[in-house]
Amino acid sequence: MFEIIYICKIGILAGIIVSMVGTILGMSKFTTLNFGPYSGCLLTGRPSGTFSFIAGITFHIFVSAALALVYVFFIGLFHVELTFINSLIAGCIHTILSAILMTQLNYVNPCVRNKILPPLKYFASNHGVNGIITFVITHTLYAVILFWMLRY
Repeated sequence: MFEIIYICKIGILAGIIVSMVGTILGMSKFTTLNFGPYSGCLLTGRPSGTFSFIAGITFHIFVSAALALVYVFFIGLFHVELTFINSLIAGCIHTILSAILMTQLNYVNPCVRNKILPPLKYFASNHGVNGIITFVITHTLYAVILFWMLRY
């Protein structure tokens, strides 16, 4: 149906766009939620620094590509039409599963274990209402972008 490399490219592009939205929301002081230090520390054991920053971005790009493959697998398995409504439904499922998975990453993140970074709570609720809004928007937006790009 779709070529694997093409699907991965779409996933990466969707991940980059979502990261940009999250960064803009953070820079505008809308939210304190910032996955960069969290994902960088997950791989390097340090929440800051060039190596940690690059590791965090690389991790996010790989996850974005892999997630696109998972989406396409389920789209094909369930014969899901690439509509806006279906993208919102997929985005809600993605958001819920991400909320669960990310709290589990707290157990393996060295910065959380060493109390350098606070643990992520469900839907990033420890970052207030705006953190929850950011979490939901960015995860749902990934699905909307992915569905839209898979149509072409």
